[in-house]
Amino acid sequence: FIFFSLLGILLTITLSVLEAKGIESFGCGGCGKALSSPVAEPFGIHLSWLGVVFYTSLFILSLKFSPPLFFLSILLELGFFISLGLTAYAALELKTFCTWCLGSFTIVLTLLCIISIWIKKTGIATTGFLPKLNKQFVPILGIILFSFGLFRAGILYQVRAGTTSSRTNITSISSRYVPQELGKGSGRVLGSDLAPIRIVEFYDPDCGRCRNFLKNEFQLIKKTFIDAGLIRYEVRFVALPTSKMARIAECVAENGNFFEFRDRYTSLGNIDERSMIELAVQSGVRDRKEFEACLSDLVIQSVIREDIRIASRLNLTAVPSLWIDGKVMQGRRNFEEYKLEIRKALQRHSK
Repeated sequence: FIFFSLLGILLTITLSVLEAKGIESFGCGGCGKALSSPVAEPFGIHLSWLGVVFYTSLFILSLKFSPPLFFLSILLELGFFISLGLTAYAALELKTFCTWCLGSFTIVLTLLCIISIWIKKTGIATTGFLPKLNKQFVPILGIILFSFGLFRAGILYQVRAGTTSSRTNITSISSRYVPQELGKGSGRVLGSDLAPIRIVEFYDPDCGRCRNFLKNEFQLIKKTFIDAGLIRYEVRFVALPTSKMARIAECVAENGNFFEFRDRYTSLGNIDERSMIELAVQSGVRDRKEFEACLSDLVIQSVIREDIRIASRLNLTAVPSLWIDGKVMQGRRNFEEYKLEIRKALQRHSK
């Protein structure tokens, strides 16, 4: 029990540190994305740090000579349903596999098995479904792991089918999972439709690193390449479909000046929903009533959800990420790296 509690602590601390450093901010679109979502930040604490508290509590309680098994069982049942929900969301809703979600779920399920055997040996009565796991745990765990193994294998086969180590195949795989271009009337497109190369930016409106990217590298990309007519620049969301900021941004894209709104929001930082709506209106929303109706339209969530699926198929593990003419650059880079890759793409098209 102590070993698996420590394993859970290690997993959640690792995820928290990676998130803080900007190395891993997008796991599957569910748990990974939720780290930067107000929905998953009660009292300003990231979901990953709540996981650290959960596993640390289990570890401390297990160190006692006579641990409170009843309390441990209730705590584990709560953790079981939360981790199961995140894993199911990743698989069923986002159509992807997340190592973090499944790892945490497996640890909690293993701890449930241990404590159920512990309870059986001590003869202590408890509530909930733990007593029923004594004989059913192994087949349940086996079925779940086997199912997710098949699911993951199918995704890997889709992504890697027919690949070699050559650069051209890597490019063609990336291209395969980028959708058709956003329409000419889309508010999330900047630059000339006749530009020789296309860039797709994947970003999270609630992400601090994305804001820094928009203040610095994006402005240089815009000045050097977009304004010169060399790039058609598209923006896609990597955000929870319920993210207020993502919904507002998408509605601005349909009813106003998306890039002006994004620049203003980036310069202001965290503001409440009412202020964001006022900012959207100031950014040129044509019809306020239509804009407010858009905010409650479920179609908007499906648009954001589709962007998440695209990012997942590209195996993105960080935001912001840029798809540059077939090659994905994950995480925030310095401008020189972006410039080098863009110039390579321009050279390919000039031949």
